[in-house]
Formats: sequence, C-alpha cells, structure tokens
Amino acid sequence: MVRVTPSRLALLTLAVVSAAAWVYGVIELQPLSEPGPDGYAENNTYWLRELRWGALLALVLAAIAQAGGTRQALRAMTVAGALWLTTDVALDRYDHLPHATTLAITAVLFYCTVASTGPIANLGPTTDAGPSASATANINPSANATAKAGAGGWRPGVLRAVAVVAAVASGLVAGVESPTDTEPELTSGAATVAFLLALVAVATAVHAAGSFRQRMLAPALLVAAVPWLIRFASPQPTTGRAFATFAYLVVLVVIVVALSRPHTRQRLRDHAAAAAITAVMVPLVLLPLTLLSIVWQTGKPFTAFAGNPPINTADEDILLVILAVPVGLVLHKALQGLLPDKRPLPADVRSGAPSPG
Repeated sequence: MVRVTPSRLALLTLAVVSAAAWVYGVIELQPLSEPGPDGYAENNTYWLRELRWGALLALVLAAIAQAGGTRQALRAMTVAGALWLTTDVALDRYDHLPHATTLAITAVLFYCTVASTGPIANLGPTTDAGPSASATANINPSANATAKAGAGGWRPGVLRAVAVVAAVASGLVAGVESPTDTEPELTSGAATVAFLLALVAVATAVHAAGSFRQRMLAPALLVAAVPWLIRFASPQPTTGRAFATFAYLVVLVVIVVALSRPHTRQRLRDHAAAAAITAVMVPLVLLPLTLLSIVWQTGKPFTAFAGNPPINTADEDILLVILAVPVGLVLHKALQGLLPDKRPLPADVRSGAPSPG
C-alpha cells in the first residue's frame, strides 16, 4: 500500500516547483546574464547560473527526501544531478531551442528523477502526527533495527543531513549578487530560490522526525520567507544585508535541528548550542572552500562548455551554491550530538500518546 504523508506530498510539490523555477530561468531569464557580442564577463556575471543550480539543488534534495533518504535514492540522485547539470549547460549553449522542446526535456528528466528514487511505499512513518519510528528507537534501542527494517530503508539520519544542506544552500543563494545588482529579476529570483530551499529544509526535517508540533511549524515557515524581506529591503549588497543573510542561515539551521526532534524537550541552551556551532562552522568551512574555488576557477569549465565569454583574468569564475553540499555535510556532522537526542522523552510520548499540538 502506498502511503503519502503530508511531508512527502510537500516535498514532491517542492520538487515540481523547483523544476518549474529552473526551466523558467532557462527559457526566460537566461539572456539577462549573458554579455552582448561586444561585452565582457566579470565577477558575478553569470549570477543566473547560481540561481538555476540552486533550483536544481532544491529539486534533487527534495527528491532524495521524499524517497526517505534510501541508498537507492542517493545513488539515483547522484546520476540525476549530473544529468540535470549537463542539461543545464547544454541548454545554456544551445539557447535557441523551441520552448516546447525545453519543456519536454524537463518533463522527461523530472519523471526519470522521481521514478529512479524507487517505490514510495513503506518509506517512513504512516503519518506526520504521533510518535515516529526514530522516537521509538530512543526509548528502546533494540527497536531501531526493527524500525529501519520495517521502513523499507527509510533513513532519518540522511534526511537530517539533507535538511541541513538545504538550509545552508538557502543562505548562500539569498546572498547572490550581479555586477550591477540592479536587475529586478535578481532580487526576486534570489528570494524565490532561497525560499524554495528553505521550504525543502523545513519539510525534510519534519519528514525525518515523522511528526511535528504545530506551534513549531508556523515560526519555521515565517523564517523560510525571510529571504524575501532581506532581498527587497536591501536590493544592493551592504554589510547589513550580509549580516542579515548570515543570521537567517543560522536561525534556519537551528529550526531544522528543532524540527528534527519533536518528541524531545526543546530547551533554550540546545538552540543556543546549535546556533553557536552553526555560526562557527559555516565560515570555518566555507572560507577555505571559497578560496580553493577561486584558485581552481571552478566555474571556468562550465562557462566554456556553455559557450559563454570567459571571466576576465582580474576576476574569479566560481560556483558558490555547490559549496553548500560539503559545508552542509560537515555542519550536520558537527551538529550530530544535538540531532539524535538521548534525554528521556516526555511521558505522553513514552506512553504512546500523540505529542501535544
């Protein structure tokens, strides 16, 4: 019997919306980030590539999460992600294809992406309310293996990692810039993709937990919408916008950690610890990776394959949004002690009663 929980339905919907955002960027917005025949490329010229790849990252992460983080889903999404990026570069190069052709390619790729993750039956808890298998495992460690075996490979640990990666990616996309920062499409595009990634992070965290407290979900959705406020309040890059974007990333990760463990006591010191770890680890890992990207010019091959003018030698051609993957995985490892909470569960959960609202 196929079971579709609210969180899985939300993740599938987000995957569809992410694919739509990507194809809109390919069809309608692509010319905005390409220099003219006599133009030249400089820092952030290909800002739209960051947004398109951010949308693809949201799609891939949502597809992994809706499948329960199974090994089959991870293997399939490694291949699917490479295919999506190859398609993105190819459509960037041959950008005069009919729109119907581009839409057809997108539809086929999306179907293959979701289908390749495997059947969605027997993945995770039956509903998003009440105690989850992971909560039961905290009460009785011997139930952990049984829960995993009965969940068709559903892996909460992988889902938590996916949620953290999506949260980090949301923060990075919210700060995307262009050479002039005057394009209205940049402001709305960065806010949209960052919002999508934040929703993927929230939905994945809920899916990992198997349940949620309603009073926690509303603030999470409000925080997910913060990129809109940041980008429209400060369209031009400023120090204040940079600090606001970083603070947003930290708060979003804290919320992901809280949503990942709804059956444990939410204590202020735990949230403070998650915030402190995030505030230290993100720049600690991101800065050296960014420097390596500058040295290796990680965006240069993709610019060449797409047939676009190279970035001038005085500037850097880098890919920032992809760095969310290693940064998020390292951050998830650093947060590991906070995610699988081992403190005693509340009495209502130990007795099997649903967690209060």
